[in-house]
Amino acid sequence: MSIQTSMFRRRVQKLGGSSLIVTLPKNWVKRMNIGVGDSVIVVDEGEYLKIMPDNISPSTKSLTVDASTLPRNENTLRHFIKCVYAHGYDRLAIFSDSRSKKDEVLATEIFRSGKNLLLEGDILVRRIVARDGHIVMELRQTNDASPQIMVKTYASLLSNMVDDIIMGKFDEVEETAEKLLSLAFDIIRVSINTSNSCETTKTTYLPLLLTTLPRLLLKVAKELKKSNTISSDDKRVLEATRRTFLELLGALATGSTKRFEQSLANSKILEGILPSVNVNKEVYALASFATASIPAALELSLCRAKE
Repeated sequence: MSIQTSMFRRRVQKLGGSSLIVTLPKNWVKRMNIGVGDSVIVVDEGEYLKIMPDNISPSTKSLTVDASTLPRNENTLRHFIKCVYAHGYDRLAIFSDSRSKKDEVLATEIFRSGKNLLLEGDILVRRIVARDGHIVMELRQTNDASPQIMVKTYASLLSNMVDDIIMGKFDEVEETAEKLLSLAFDIIRVSINTSNSCETTKTTYLPLLLTTLPRLLLKVAKELKKSNTISSDDKRVLEATRRTFLELLGALATGSTKRFEQSLANSKILEGILPSVNVNKEVYALASFATASIPAALELSLCRAKE
């Protein structure tokens, strides 16, 4: 049964000499079958508290934010929602203590951003509810696949995308880029939730690599389609760039230091090729990103080798 998410405002009352209390919503108490004398679990989430029956584990990870702290631009709002998802949260609750016109406009923009993610098939947001100025977004649950398997799937899609570009199948590239971006957020989310060490490196390097690659490849496809030509130099550099990234992704999937070192060797070869070729500017930008990314990847491999 699907339960609609709600938010309630309660007044703090005083009990006895110094104790402060709040009442629990009647409908929730009835639904959870809580009676006098039963115990509940109170989870301290910093500025917020989460209350649940004693026999339910805190499986849903929620983030609650004040609307006044959020960006006003719709595109930035959508990036914020994706970031919340990538960091492992299952629910985003947004509230406002103000009833000003400005906050009403912001609430409309937030709701529209979430709805757009649903309508465009991004499926990071699986349900959105608005009530009394509060907005609650239920975010999609990550599938059960391991991050290693998801990285291998990402590598396969990436290789297919480069093939389509080289063969001039530009109309198929955009759909693959969307699949890669969606998969990238899943990988980041699972990696953050399961990481125990090297946390800073993992959570800063992975988003940069996995979300930038499909966007750069999409730019390459659009530029080559516009020029209606792809030279032998373009193909050569794209092939070398693909080899470098596939070796890197294989290293990320397996944790193999040798594969990280091989990707570094591949990037050196690519770096040596670039001065002697005449390629499209977007192809050059993609290759440059590859040669710049590998040192960070090598740092990650050394960190993982110490685990």
